[in-house]
Amino acid sequence: MNSVQGQPSEQNSTFGNQDVLPRLPVPPLEETVCRFLEWTGPLLSEEEREKTAKAAEEFLSPSGAGASLQKALEVHASRENMPNWLEPFWDDSYLCSRLSLPLYSNIFYLLEAPEEKIFSGQAERAAILALRGAAFYRAIREERFPPNTERGTPLCMSQYRRVFGASRIPRENRDVLRNMISTEADPVVNPRHMVVIRKGRFYVLSLLDEEGELCPYESLRQVLEQIIRDPRPPLPDEESPGLFTTWNRDSWARARELLLEQAPEENRAFLHALEEALFVVVLDHEEPENTTALAASMLHGNGRSRWFDKTLQFIVTPRGRAAINMEHSGTDGSIMSSFAAFLGSDLSEHLSSPEGKTESLSFAELLPVLSRDARKLLGQAADAYDELCCKTAMRTLLFEDFGKDAIKSLRVSPDAFVQMALQLARYRTFGGFCTSYEPVMTRRFLHGRTEAIRTVSRQSCRFVASMEENTSLRERALALREAAEEHVRRGRVCKDGHGVDRHLYGLLQMYRRQGESLGIERLPSLFLSPGWQMLVRNVLSTSTSVSAGLELAGFGPVVDEGFGVRYLVFSGGLHFSLSSRLSLETSLERFRKELARGLREMHALLEEDSRNL
Repeated sequence: MNSVQGQPSEQNSTFGNQDVLPRLPVPPLEETVCRFLEWTGPLLSEEEREKTAKAAEEFLSPSGAGASLQKALEVHASRENMPNWLEPFWDDSYLCSRLSLPLYSNIFYLLEAPEEKIFSGQAERAAILALRGAAFYRAIREERFPPNTERGTPLCMSQYRRVFGASRIPRENRDVLRNMISTEADPVVNPRHMVVIRKGRFYVLSLLDEEGELCPYESLRQVLEQIIRDPRPPLPDEESPGLFTTWNRDSWARARELLLEQAPEENRAFLHALEEALFVVVLDHEEPENTTALAASMLHGNGRSRWFDKTLQFIVTPRGRAAINMEHSGTDGSIMSSFAAFLGSDLSEHLSSPEGKTESLSFAELLPVLSRDARKLLGQAADAYDELCCKTAMRTLLFEDFGKDAIKSLRVSPDAFVQMALQLARYRTFGGFCTSYEPVMTRRFLHGRTEAIRTVSRQSCRFVASMEENTSLRERALALREAAEEHVRRGRVCKDGHGVDRHLYGLLQMYRRQGESLGIERLPSLFLSPGWQMLVRNVLSTSTSVSAGLELAGFGPVVDEGFGVRYLVFSGGLHFSLSSRLSLETSLERFRKELARGLREMHALLEEDSRNL
């Protein structure tokens, strides 16, 4: 018998709670529009607020398009074969983007440094990561991994099916996400191999035998050592196929078709080996000189030894530092956080071969056939990517003065505290506020992904003003607490599926798909209003995740005039990865310094206020 909706089932299988999860709601139209006006208001001039309010009034009026689009969305959401009304729209938002993946979409997760007594170098670290990754895959496939919950509430596990054996396939106009783990509707596929990349060369080897057993650690380590010891120099650009995955998606789609036309058998085998692999392991041959260079390498590198289309890449440096690089279209950060925590646990079980098994593993170099035309395209991709990388700046801030424990002792949400520090730093850097975005997961709903917290509020603006105007200590502390409370309130609203962004985006998609049949001849003015135009340009794009197993995480700026900010909150510290285009590098460095300054000032402020209460 099924469990009551919203209550965990007694079974502990990975997907055992899927049938108790509620569907994502379609919020009431007036509620969302009113919240839209409230959340965008602080960022608009008086004239812009009036234009946006007028467009909202027209949208909600009896003659407006709002009611028809809302009804169409509700019908769409109620379809029996529609587990989540947002899912097809959200997939399109990623897969229709034509931008370069590594600098506009992918995310890196720098894994915490291992104990030296366990790992002695690159091959050892890579072998353990590969075996832990394969073990996690088996646990998911066999449904032995415990289902995620949040304060006793079950969370959707569907994204775990989109991690292993998954790859984004370039197509003109819209890519395809290929997933090799079976779902209810798909045939069973059992990928067993991984692909290794070193100096632009690709190799394939099996991690699992036909019975699904992991290969011995020592055998895998020896193979990786053999690949590392290959004395050949890095491949030239025109022979490095990984560069294709750095390109804009339409150009890569056309290049892929060219590869398949000019050498169908050989290049199909090359591409399918990559696209069907459990994951990719990259063995870099140069060590980054500092933390910022390490972050840049894990986010984008030089593209020659990467395959950015792969949902899951492990990147390992010569000294054994390692990161995950995640293609974002199929999965979100909460899944990678869970995976990272798993990677750092129970390492010893892989360090000795079962029953003394150390049989040699066979591996083969994957060799695509590259025609003169294909080599020319690789050169163009290399030039475009090098230019984009040179135009991207990164900074890191490993703030160790205090962390989650100290912030919580001051009776403030750590995430809200950090978000208000980001607002203060941004204001001090540029002298104003901007569209700011923080995703929050909605996995309490079936096939849930994320909703957007809009972090600028009347309360946050008042707090920043109080800090800059040097008001009394009590006034500043009260303003900070009120701003943090509003942030927490918005987070709850979004987790409950009643945010602004996704609902309005869904209505816009219904117009694009059914507008003509609904008799809506023109794009509703709401989606031309200053409020909407501002909302879709995330100038300050921020994100966080659970920090267990991680040291740092980051992504590129999502708009060229903006900053990308990823942060991890530890018990005793706060780690930030910051990115911008090179034209804003000076401002990015100032932002980093202002962020550290603001964090210290806010902590001292609340500490003093607590003593005076």
